[in-house]
Amino acid sequence: MPNWLIAYAPLFPLSIIATDNAFRTVSKGEHRCVFSSEGHVRFPLWLFKKVHKSHEDKLVASEKHMREEGENIKKAVEAGMAT
Repeated sequence: MPNWLIAYAPLFPLSIIATDNAFRTVSKGEHRCVFSSEGHVRFPLWLFKKVHKSHEDKLVASEKHMREEGENIKKAVEAGMAT
């Protein structure tokens, strides 16, 4: 499997805080790869959590969303490889 990247930037107003998200694979030989997801925020996470305590649930929800989207993409890639 070749290396690939899916990256996108949230729209305004979320883009003020969250700059971009990405899913990527890195080939580790034939039929093996590492799949990862990344979410970036404009501020250091510790500062964001300290200043915006009410947004902690949103960070948890964002992590859950990235995990679920990653699982969906992984399934789609694996299904495509099987055909």
